[in-house]
Amino acid sequence: MNFLKKLFTKNEQSQQQNKSKEIGKDYIEDPIAMVFVKGGKFQATLGSTDEYGRETVIKKAVSINNFYIGQYPVTQAQWNLVMGEHPEHTEKDNFPVTNVSWEEVQVFIGKLNKKTGKKYRLPSAQEWEYAATGGNESKGYKYSGSNDADKVAWYGENSNYNTHEVGTKQANELGIYDMSGNVWEWCNDRWGNYDKLSTFKGKEAFNILRSVLTATGNHKALAELDKEEAKTKNIADGAYRVRRGCSCLTMVEPYVNDSIRFTEVSDASYNDTGFRLAL
Repeated sequence: MNFLKKLFTKNEQSQQQNKSKEIGKDYIEDPIAMVFVKGGKFQATLGSTDEYGRETVIKKAVSINNFYIGQYPVTQAQWNLVMGEHPEHTEKDNFPVTNVSWEEVQVFIGKLNKKTGKKYRLPSAQEWEYAATGGNESKGYKYSGSNDADKVAWYGENSNYNTHEVGTKQANELGIYDMSGNVWEWCNDRWGNYDKLSTFKGKEAFNILRSVLTATGNHKALAELDKEEAKTKNIADGAYRVRRGCSCLTMVEPYVNDSIRFTEVSDASYNDTGFRLAL
């Protein structure tokens, strides 16, 4: 695992020894390379979604505090180091870990924090977008680090529909890799408009419509109403989470850009969805 040495953060030996004593036998050397992102204001993506989970892009000025974000997506080797197993059909150490749900990522983070003494988490969708667009070093590129997708992204037209080793494309303005393409990345946020949908609303409206359909005997429409109500409640309850970044399976247009947000249920896993960490 020589490549891991390139991904290890540069911690002082004395600090490592002290941490080891504090945490005990489960301690591991921190394997996550992080990039400092200085906070600032930027135009974040808001919006409403269509039936396919795509958004009408609306921008709103927001302020972001200082934070750290992973220089690369978490790799299969890093997952294995913490979890003791690969979630993949094949083991490719320096490739981004995929086939992990949002919920499984939370288990990974809990174990990593216990083993390192850190407080890792998933980035918020706005932190993710701010870092992807270059933070306060942004040059306004269309993709994360360039106006040429081939320089910074693995996507459908150049990836052979497979993930690739992390860090093999050009970094963005902050020195962060793979924020356009390669894998979709889980964020911490619940899915929904940022300004709405924090709680389940509209139950009364569903009940009124249900009573009308019941009275008219429209059983087909009732079944569709039940599905829609369940989906709405799941979104409000946090069953759906945000993904950012696009993947090796997506087409460069219209999907490979820093504004795109997609949604998925938190217990779902796919072969083109991974994550990176934040502090």
